[in-house]
Amino acid sequence: MTSTLYAKKDLIESQPEIIFQFDKLKKSQENLKLQVDFNKAVLLLSKNEYKKSIEIFEKTTKILEVPSYLNIGIAYYKLNSIDNAIIYLNKIYKNI
Repeated sequence: MTSTLYAKKDLIESQPEIIFQFDKLKKSQENLKLQVDFNKAVLLLSKNEYKKSIEIFEKTTKILEVPSYLNIGIAYYKLNSIDNAIIYLNKIYKNI
């Protein structure tokens, strides 16, 4: 049994749409990863692993600005770094 595949004009024209959808999907997956990272950072914060949580929250500010800044401020406060805590808490007010 032999089969022959033909490229149809409408399939060729749809390729830009496929690329667009791929970019959209890729961005969606990146956002999902950042949401998972945010949850991981919250868990680290609750375990008193403040420095590790700050590193992750810094990355999650791309999609979750205010909650990330708030948690960074809390982590710095727990580290007794009040000046840094104030810097991040002030960032919240600038974004509201």
